[in-house]
Amino acid sequence: MKDEAKNSGASGLGKSDSTREAFRRPLGKDGRPARLVTLFGSLGRNGEKLVHYVFDVAEPAYREIVLIAGDRIRSISREMPAAAWYERELHDQFGVEISGHPDLRPLVFHENWPDGVHPMVDPVENVPLANREYRFLEVKGEGITEVAVGPVHAGIIEPGHFRFSVVGDTVLHLELRHFYTHKGTEKLFERTRVDAGSMIAESVSGDNCFAHAVAYSQAVEHASRTEVPLRAQAIRLIGLEFERLVCHISDVGGLCTDVGFSVGAACATSIKESLLQTSTKCCGTRFWRGIAVPGGIRFSFDSGKLLEFSQSVSLAAKQFSELARVILKTPSIQNRSQTAMQRD
Repeated sequence: MKDEAKNSGASGLGKSDSTREAFRRPLGKDGRPARLVTLFGSLGRNGEKLVHYVFDVAEPAYREIVLIAGDRIRSISREMPAAAWYERELHDQFGVEISGHPDLRPLVFHENWPDGVHPMVDPVENVPLANREYRFLEVKGEGITEVAVGPVHAGIIEPGHFRFSVVGDTVLHLELRHFYTHKGTEKLFERTRVDAGSMIAESVSGDNCFAHAVAYSQAVEHASRTEVPLRAQAIRLIGLEFERLVCHISDVGGLCTDVGFSVGAACATSIKESLLQTSTKCCGTRFWRGIAVPGGIRFSFDSGKLLEFSQSVSLAAKQFSELARVILKTPSIQNRSQTAMQRD
């Protein structure tokens, strides 16, 4: 569902305070304010800046509200804190001013990106390097220590800077600084051939490359009213569930590492690796890269490989179920997990 409003404002959104028209935060079926799913910008047919608000109203379809932003909208982040980073990105990418935002420091772009250049509306072929300052929040008081972690880490996670303000073991404030590997993906899609866009989508996230490729393909199919064969839809579903399964197993292994249960972490890694090797054998790829494309897929299971793939997933499910039983019944793990949850 899509609602359109011009420079609206019942909940503080709009071009100016004097404009108070159509925008209201929708309600869900239970009568409560709907959850904000995402917020992003686009350009209209005449080059006008649009802001899209997507809400979960507990119906099969999300509710989308589209505003013509002009150069300024009012922030909703005080009412809906989840909007804070989305609004900062909107400011970075489109140059839309967000009045009333509690923290409008650059989010996506770092100190080498100059002020006043917004990639989704400005040319970026020859952007000069800058040397701006990013000011972290400084927590002052007796006994407060500032601990900086990253952006380079010992593992294979992507770079990120975490700045903790602590007193002993108590964290008073954590400030995150991400996007060190920001690639300008949205800009890269512009003027890219439709059939080449899947590769860009896959590069968004290494763990979820297939999901991003499917999402891109579905967007193209919806826009072009393209029907996807049922078999291709079924194989996409298999791939999405396989990717989700691998990610969950990996995450549980990471949690085991965090609480010092190295045996559990090793078991999770083994289960994950067995699935990835089966995927390579049956599909020719560990992470289903190059399979999802607009209109369908580039791969089709034969009956023998499909059976082998299914058997491997069933075995992994049994092994993971046993690992979960051990995790839930090991007192030291439960003690550490419960303590961590109580601190949070």
